Amino acid sequence: MLILAVMPMFAAPAMAAETLTTPEAAAKAFYQVYARAHAMDIPDKKHQSVWKPVLSDNLLGLIALGNEGEKRWADKNKKEPSPPLFEGDLFSSMVEGGAKFDGAVCETKGEASVCMIALHVIGKNKEGKRETFRWHDKLYLVHTAAGWRVDDLEYGGTWEFKPKGKMSDQLKYVDQESRKNY
Repeated sequence: MLILAVMPMFAAPAMAAETLTTPEAAAKAFYQVYARAHAMDIPDKKHQSVWKPVLSDNLLGLIALGNEGEKRWADKNKKEPSPPLFEGDLFSSMVEGGAKFDGAVCETKGEASVCMIALHVIGKNKEGKRETFRWHDKLYLVHTAAGWRVDDLEYGGTWEFKPKGKMSDQLKYVDQESRKNY
């Protein structure tokens, strides 16, 4: 019984075709999945399916590649455990996760679109007082036969401890680094 109660959390949410007809709608759908998934680090195979309705096949493949890289890295470091090559929220600049979607402004050219995404997190500042942190990440979307899909994400946070560059670069780095012989 408990397994049946937990299963819906990992099932891919139903995405009506009309929700992915514009880049803005696809961006919103992406952040709806993000809010439900509560993903940290690179999603393992079990948790990748939740992203299928909103990500391109290309990005899904890179996530699978990064996940395999993390497994390879962990296997190489069994004697002296090492932290994962990518830690934190893969899907936003806020390493701790919990970003809230405030909206998207998209520029579309043909079958590609770049969306500037306004995000925020409510946290505590250095003095321990409640503060809202705001930033912009970029989503790169492609138009597919099934509608618009996120093909990459560029981290836009301005603080020191954030992922650098694009999600695709982070995933490729994990794969490459896990293959090196030290």
